[in-house]
Amino acid sequence: LRSIESDLFAVPRNQSDSSFRTKSTVGLMLSDLIIDNMVVGGPAFNSQQLEKGDAIVKVDGVTVSADNFHEKVVGCDEPGSLLTLTVSKGSTGK
Repeated sequence: LRSIESDLFAVPRNQSDSSFRTKSTVGLMLSDLIIDNMVVGGPAFNSQQLEKGDAIVKVDGVTVSADNFHEKVVGCDEPGSLLTLTVSKGSTGK
C-alpha cells in the first residue's frame, strides 16, 4: 500500500453545468475503486504516483468502499486542500 497527497483542482463555476455540485476534483475516473483513467493535468495525473489499475483503499486514513468513496473524497471540497489516498498498486507494480 502506498499513500500520496494531492491538491484539489478548482473547477470554475461558469465551466460546469448546473447539476455539477462539486467545486473541485482530484481528476480520477474510477470503476468501483480501481483507477480506470486520469484527467491529464489534474492533481492525480500530476502527482505521477498513480496509475491505471491502482485500487484506492483509504482516503485521509479512512478505509473506503464504493459506497462511501465519493463522500470521503469530497471532504471539505476546498480548492488547494490536501487529500491523502492510500492505494494498492495495480498489475504494473510500479
